[in-house]
Amino acid sequence: MGRLRNSIFNTLTASGSRILELFFNVATRIMIIQILGVEYLGINGLFANILFLFSIAEMGFSYALVQVMYKPMAESDTSKLASIVLYFKKIYLRVIGVMLFCGIGFIPLIPYAIKDANEIDNITIIYLIFLANFISPYFVADKKSLIVVAQKEYLLNIYSSGIKITQILIQLIVLYFTRNYILFIGIMLLATLINNAVIIIKSNQLFRPSPSTPELDKETKTKIKGNAKALFINNVSGIVFSGTDNIIISKFLGLVWVGIYTNYTSIVFALRSFLLNGFSSITSTLGNYISDKKNIEQQLIMFKRILFLTHFIILFFGVNLLCLFNDFINLVYGKEYEASIVVVTLIIMDFCISIFRYPTLITRNVLGIFRYDRYKGIFECIINLGLSLALVKIWGFAGVLIGTVLGCGLVSLWIEPLMLYRYGFKKTSKEFWVFNIPYIFFFIILLILCYGISRYVYVDNWVHFIAKGILISILLVTTFVLFFRKTNEFVYYASLLSHKRQ
Repeated sequence: MGRLRNSIFNTLTASGSRILELFFNVATRIMIIQILGVEYLGINGLFANILFLFSIAEMGFSYALVQVMYKPMAESDTSKLASIVLYFKKIYLRVIGVMLFCGIGFIPLIPYAIKDANEIDNITIIYLIFLANFISPYFVADKKSLIVVAQKEYLLNIYSSGIKITQILIQLIVLYFTRNYILFIGIMLLATLINNAVIIIKSNQLFRPSPSTPELDKETKTKIKGNAKALFINNVSGIVFSGTDNIIISKFLGLVWVGIYTNYTSIVFALRSFLLNGFSSITSTLGNYISDKKNIEQQLIMFKRILFLTHFIILFFGVNLLCLFNDFINLVYGKEYEASIVVVTLIIMDFCISIFRYPTLITRNVLGIFRYDRYKGIFECIINLGLSLALVKIWGFAGVLIGTVLGCGLVSLWIEPLMLYRYGFKKTSKEFWVFNIPYIFFFIILLILCYGISRYVYVDNWVHFIAKGILISILLVTTFVLFFRKTNEFVYYASLLSHKRQ
């Protein structure tokens, strides 16, 4: 129960911090549009995508290193943990060097990546601040990994949330009085450095640094390198897959369209990040659980429980987003910043697919079976980039997103469970689809039904918006409980909640 308690606490603190950050981020975006213009929102989204591509240099070592930390953490083997962390630090110093080299090397290419780069003053300085902010967290990646594996991530969530909210409040004040974007993002960099300091302090409090750390044994190094190599192709393809949409939109459609797109993706990213924090907490629990439970059937039961929870999350957020997204954009930014329902649907499809993949990916990572699907990412990238570049010229905005959705849907959705079941659970993936298909059909039916109803509910103020959201949520939760209340997974969570009340 201690692990479960830590997992729930990690999830709740992460969720609360993400909700607060989302609120303040929306306020920031409104002020940027009003004071500087939507092009500066486009700069935010574009540079985030470009810098994300440089994380290819990380080469999969983060997952590979964390994966070998679960066992010594469960066994309280502090000497082995210290050796892994030291090895982690050495690798990441090299990673930082490669990222810095690539980041500086990209500077001459900035005018070619942005259709209307001349409209932004001091764009090189802006880019360098973004680059420094992106690289800084890698200096404390080894320290953070210890806290995550120990399931103490809630400590970081509390402090980082406070730092982030303070950062945004100061940014809003500075932007309002100075209208200076460089000062605005300079505060972002300062907040990142303060957060790094907090991670170092908390990690040292939990795990006192040893004055003499033994060299990591060759067997563990070989295992880490083998897992990293297996993850490398998947990581490269995943980074290219996720990091190119804004670049294509900027190149072919301009920064204004990137700004409009990021109004939507900032919400989706916040939700995804908020959910990913929960899944990260589950990963630590699952990693410790699998270290104890070698029985495949017990592992499979745990996996299906996570899948069940994932389907509820997809249903709740996916349907609500489709029904409320444009209402929200209209109320916050104005009707001129709304995207078509086709674009909104594609954004939500991408969101739902990514959430659906989380249980399979985290279980694969915990089991350490990285190499079996390592080439799928190549095909994913070819389909994504090929279709996006071809369709942007025909359907514009929507064409880019069609490429993104099909790139993932045609490759990863069937290969990942196939490899997990074949090499992890020693079973056929048919069992995976038999379990999931009823939930997928249920989601599609409710999505169509709720959207059809919501079209007749007019929203022109926040009271109407909240009322509409509450009605949709009640409908979703009620129908989900009615249809799936007799499943083993629902009974498990119901008993868990009942036990908590007692």
